[in-house]
Amino acid sequence: MNENYWVKTYGGTMMYIAPDAHAWGIGGHNIAMKLYHSSHIGINFATSAYTWGIYANSNGNMYIGRRTGNVNDGSGTYYHTLTASYISSPGFYHSAIGSNSYVLLAGGSYKGLGDFAKGNAGSATKGVYVTGGTVTAMTYSLSSNLNSGTSGKLAYYSSATTVAAYSSSVGATNRGIYMNAGVPTVMTYYLNATVNSGTSGKLAYYSSTNALSSYTTTVGSTH
Repeated sequence: MNENYWVKTYGGTMMYIAPDAHAWGIGGHNIAMKLYHSSHIGINFATSAYTWGIYANSNGNMYIGRRTGNVNDGSGTYYHTLTASYISSPGFYHSAIGSNSYVLLAGGSYKGLGDFAKGNAGSATKGVYVTGGTVTAMTYSLSSNLNSGTSGKLAYYSSATTVAAYSSSVGATNRGIYMNAGVPTVMTYYLNATVNSGTSGKLAYYSSTNALSSYTTTVGSTH
């Protein structure tokens, strides 16, 4: 360490500033140390791996940066910038003036709320998305109760975009249904469980084109 450039303490001795500090701070606060340069000045915090620095610039800004290693040179990168009106970091922006007036966007950019559409957007069943910097309600939604169906009922499209409970009666206990172009339709023909109510022991014959009956006619004799 070149002691022409440094004030050094030895044996673990800490640097102590006497309590009679000057009230040269902003708002009359006492200060214990003042660093001055006409253009820019700062302080470094170094370890063997990294060096962090805080610097005041004559442009009115303060910068916080880091470099690799315990070196004394101008290398490194600024990571945070403080001005009188905002704090900026990679991926973050915060305005100290009207700090609630900005929205952080992906990539670290920002927009004032005045740049977005004002008013209401979305609802309890519709979210929003951002298009061209404008907050827009989503077109489609799905209610948590699936458009208020009735328990135990079939669901069908009552309109192009609405699902409802199917309440119509189609078919009967002895007639099934089939789907005709997506519509439940009753079958034309059916077969009773009793085969058209015949009589036990009798022959069955067609009494009409589509009806079976018991054959009751007597034909022939024992001799």
